[in-house]
Amino acid sequence: MNTTKKQEEQRKENERLRKEAEEREKLEAEQRQKQEKRSHEMKPYIVFIRDYNDMLNLSDGDYAKELGDIKKAANEYWEHERKEKEQREKEEKERIARENKARLERERIAKEEKLKREKLEAELRKKQETEERERKESEAKRQAELNKGDAAKVKDLIADLIEIKNKYVFESSKNRKMYKVVGVLIDKVIGYIEKK
Repeated sequence: MNTTKKQEEQRKENERLRKEAEEREKLEAEQRQKQEKRSHEMKPYIVFIRDYNDMLNLSDGDYAKELGDIKKAANEYWEHERKEKEQREKEEKERIARENKARLERERIAKEEKLKREKLEAELRKKQETEERERKESEAKRQAELNKGDAAKVKDLIADLIEIKNKYVFESSKNRKMYKVVGVLIDKVIGYIEKK
């Protein structure tokens, strides 16, 4: 009987140990499930958590309070970041708008200056062309006037040559022959002048 009693005690002890092991496994499974759930909940806030492992093992009340505080701080941070980003984007848009406005103004001024320069250049060309035309016309008139004066002089020259041709009378036959040749030469000179 002693053996049976020992066996019975052994069986009871084994049963107790088995139940404790099952209970421990159940608690460990619940703890793992709880940690997985917390891990999933904490994932978006990981950069805001100081000690991740400690937080996994906090009591439910402490965990809920700590996670609430972290969520609040994270949301405040994200809201601050969003506002700063909006402000930067607004400032960037304003800067681009200012630069575009300044560029358009520079282009407008450059266009106006180009038009002014082209107008001045056109006026200068027109003035130069007018001055050149007037100079040529003036020179042509001057030459015409000079030619008019020369025409009268040419007539006088021809008249003087004719007069020289008829002015002298020589007695000697030698001089008459020479004067006759001079007369022929004067006629040739007059003919040359009249052709011009």
